[in-house]
Amino acid sequence: MLYRHRDKVSGKVPLSYTRLRGLLTYNKITGIFTWLVDRPGGVKAGAVAGYHRKDGYIGIGIDGQRYLAHVLAWFYHYKGWPIKELDHKNRIGSDNWIKNLRLAKRGKNAHNALTKRENPKLPRGVYKRKSKIGLYSAAIQKDGKSKFLGNYRSADEAHVAYIKASLELYGKFSPYWGPLWGQLNAL
Repeated sequence: MLYRHRDKVSGKVPLSYTRLRGLLTYNKITGIFTWLVDRPGGVKAGAVAGYHRKDGYIGIGIDGQRYLAHVLAWFYHYKGWPIKELDHKNRIGSDNWIKNLRLAKRGKNAHNALTKRENPKLPRGVYKRKSKIGLYSAAIQKDGKSKFLGNYRSADEAHVAYIKASLELYGKFSPYWGPLWGQLNAL
């Protein structure tokens, strides 16, 4: 097998498309990889490839290198490495069927991610005003800066403002893209 270049950082030869297809098969509907050959450690051909990582993604080890399964899925399906980050549309990192993956810039991918909130009892983008009793505020992040969306009488009103801003700023990368889009435009 002829390799044209080595990875500039590690000096290792990158995984070729031919090598990947010789080791694994990929089901584009389920997003699951299976081994075509027996592997060290008693893994038999036909076994599901990969392991669950702590961050929710699937990892697959090939030739001493660790790869994210969704990156391998992109490479397997499109015959080229992704040129940007990959986003899971449904926000489930282990769900690697090809129609669930899309190219994304870091900011849009981060907006679609599941986040930990300071107050899990309030919806995303909403916080209780300490200085104004009974008021809720809405804010959204864009390019590392917070944009204030206003004060509202209820957490639900503030959340609707947040959802509208999310859809305007992030479009299909908003976690609210889909069925809510038409309903919120009517509000």
